[in-house]
Amino acid sequence: MTNEEFLKRCTDVVEANLTNPDFKVGTMAYALAMSHSSLYKRLREVTGMSVQEFVNDYKISLSIAKFTAGAGTVRAVAESCGIGDPKHFRTLFRRKTGMLPTEFLAKMNTTDQDASGGEFSGG
Repeated sequence: MTNEEFLKRCTDVVEANLTNPDFKVGTMAYALAMSHSSLYKRLREVTGMSVQEFVNDYKISLSIAKFTAGAGTVRAVAESCGIGDPKHFRTLFRRKTGMLPTEFLAKMNTTDQDASGGEFSGG
């Protein structure tokens, strides 16, 4: 299996288990028919991330896409991405983007207003 096929299968497994509270590295390894150590080694070689880092990175990338599409509140997006603890979500989000989810949304709203030309000031 090529690296691209491997990554596609990994993301498919994560996507299928977003709301599974029992999803663990072992669950992913089993779904991919790999041992835990083989999965870890292959994922590290391909992405430079551990399995948990890969899963978290995928979830935060998904949350960014949902925010960009205008989906709901921070809590709703976090839960839909499989992260039930808001504090943990904020930590992961900040680690990836350098800002809190609320800061990201505020920046997005500001950018949207700037792109639309803002209000007519008259004259």
